[in-house]
Amino acid sequence: MFSDYIHTLVEKSPWLRIDLGARYQIHEIEVFARSDCCGYQLHDVDFRVGMKIHKMHLCGHFTGHASTGQRIVVFCPSNTTGRYVQLQIVAGNSNYLTSAEVLVWGKHVY
Repeated sequence: MFSDYIHTLVEKSPWLRIDLGARYQIHEIEVFARSDCCGYQLHDVDFRVGMKIHKMHLCGHFTGHASTGQRIVVFCPSNTTGRYVQLQIVAGNSNYLTSAEVLVWGKHVY
């Protein structure tokens, strides 16, 4: 069986950062938990957006554990703009960050 997903090593606060390559006004971020197993590994996730990786703003938060294959949707506040999108587990001491897909919805800002 073939499955596409990202999977970090175990750590306290694993993260995934996406470089969109340009500035976007972002209104929604979707994450899909793995559909083959381990949905519970996606939990307590902060979704951050920013123009610089060291200056990101909270877009939303997912609390609890996902179920296998679950779609998680976070709607960003109005006028959320950035080049980078970051997902990070913010609870627990021994975590894996796994997901099947991340979709970022927005409009290119010139």
